[in-house]
Amino acid sequence: MFSPISPNETVTLTFNFSNLCTAIAAIDSVNVTLLSGTDPNPAHIKNAAPVISGTNVLQSVSGCISGCTYKINVLVTDTGTPPQIWELAETLPAQAV
Repeated sequence: MFSPISPNETVTLTFNFSNLCTAIAAIDSVNVTLLSGTDPNPAHIKNAAPVISGTNVLQSVSGCISGCTYKINVLVTDTGTPPQIWELAETLPAQAV
């Protein structure tokens, strides 16, 4: 679980795949769903394209709605032979400060 984010805050979330693979070839998807609260379009919190940085995927988010908890799933393909697909999921609570 990520630390809570304020609705007016922009943060870059780090998804660390180093325990799963040695290098990331591609980001297959970053999906956002709502675990609790009311947000008619939870995917809107992604405010930029995800970026590969070594064995990390960086995703910038903003515009979270206070009282909501988001689940963010990241799917990547590694550089192995044959390539493998890996997934990490984390929750992100939003609350007013």
